[in-house]
Amino acid sequence: MQDTPSAESTPSSPKNIPVSQLQLGMYVLSITTGNKNITIKSEGYISKAESIVRLKQSGVTRVVIDPTKTKQVEKNSPKNKAVVPTEEEKTKNTNVSLDHEMTKASKLYHEAKELQQQIIDDLNQEKTIKIKNVQESTDAIVDSIFRNQDALSCMSRLRLKNDYLVEHALNVSILMTIFCKYLNIEKALIEQIALGAFLHDIGKVLVSDDILNKSGKYTKNEFEEMKKHVSLGIKVLEDTPDISHVVMSMVKEHHERLDGQGYPHQLKG
Repeated sequence: MQDTPSAESTPSSPKNIPVSQLQLGMYVLSITTGNKNITIKSEGYISKAESIVRLKQSGVTRVVIDPTKTKQVEKNSPKNKAVVPTEEEKTKNTNVSLDHEMTKASKLYHEAKELQQQIIDDLNQEKTIKIKNVQESTDAIVDSIFRNQDALSCMSRLRLKNDYLVEHALNVSILMTIFCKYLNIEKALIEQIALGAFLHDIGKVLVSDDILNKSGKYTKNEFEEMKKHVSLGIKVLEDTPDISHVVMSMVKEHHERLDGQGYPHQLKG
């Protein structure tokens, strides 16, 4: 693909550019990795400099942007400075005792549950998600796990049947963070993964209660309706300016499988 649209292209046509030309404020439609030569659907605005750094570190070679959606972003804003945590920062506040962290973890867990319920209520009323509040909550969860992962791990096992939809995403976020910490993934990326896990099933809020709460096996038509929660989740988040590629990819691909038998796009590998 060429760096510029063909002569037949209109000004509003998507534009394929090298990742080195990616700038703050651009709206990315998809990304391409050099290692596998595949295009990954991952829409969203580039609102932070560290997002560009992560794309380059992940082996992304080219991106497809929508020039008509490009917006102004303050490049000198502190939040747009790419920050790579030092080894000291990665281990800061670790080894806190379980007793000491348990009180904080309990408070964080219940506040996150309330936030998840608020998101559900807002979507049912066709309101938008306050993503800043969600990011602050998942960042606090990541910090707690870095101090002592056992505290929130204990909280994630206290499940109530009627609270499944609220608690499931929160528990996935906690377990994903613990797993990422074990793999020594940088904290800034873990924060995005925790947010993606927290929001991965958000589309289920818009699925019919009769289908969502069915106890038995789905019929073929019911399963097709249930699978729509992925596209519904994407629709909820795609116009949110500060949603990262990591989060959008998790929402879009959390039901894909290595053998290509997942959905909605049957991606392999």
